[in-house]
Amino acid sequence: MAKKSTNKELVAELQKRNLTGKYDQLIENAKSNRYHDYKNPDDVICGKMELAADLSSFPELQDISDAVVRGDYDEEADEQDKAMLRSYLPKKSWPVFGL
Repeated sequence: MAKKSTNKELVAELQKRNLTGKYDQLIENAKSNRYHDYKNPDDVICGKMELAADLSSFPELQDISDAVVRGDYDEEADEQDKAMLRSYLPKKSWPVFGL
């Protein structure tokens, strides 16, 4: 099964359920890559941990929370992400990360 992205599929799923605006902040965070594995801002240490914490305020989103824990939203690195990783990882470690 292909991995889902937090900045696309998660946004779409939350928007479908956001009839009252209750999930606006979650959607904004996802759109701005706060939950993404590679594209998150510098102030985010682990986007998935932040996502799990944010989802814990919404028990009705337990299915999404379970999907996050299961790894369904663990993004694959695209070429831009791989270039970023290469810029700071020692070359000898590249094979470990699929670079």
